Amino acid sequence: MKLVLGTFARGGIEAISGSDLSVGVRRALRHFAWRERQGHSQPLDRRQLDGLGSAGFDLELSVDRETERALERRAREYGGITVEQLAGHAVLAYLSDRDAETVS
Repeated sequence: MKLVLGTFARGGIEAISGSDLSVGVRRALRHFAWRERQGHSQPLDRRQLDGLGSAGFDLELSVDRETERALERRAREYGGITVEQLAGHAVLAYLSDRDAETVS
């Protein structure tokens, strides 16, 4: 899977996981799949996708099949968005969840 991380997403993942972006992004995508399984998916406003997948740092990585299926399923449900765009959104949602945990 290929996705593009913007500066904010890349910095957030590096702050949590260090310089190995693949580890942090996989963790974020597994978190997305877990939320989907629990029925806690976050609503997606298409405006949140503006710019995702168009500029930033390219990252190519493999993910487990369960995570990939969750991303594919949700992308189909939203219609007209790519798995890569949704993956970029999932990274930002993960960072938001992590931030909310530290504030609580």
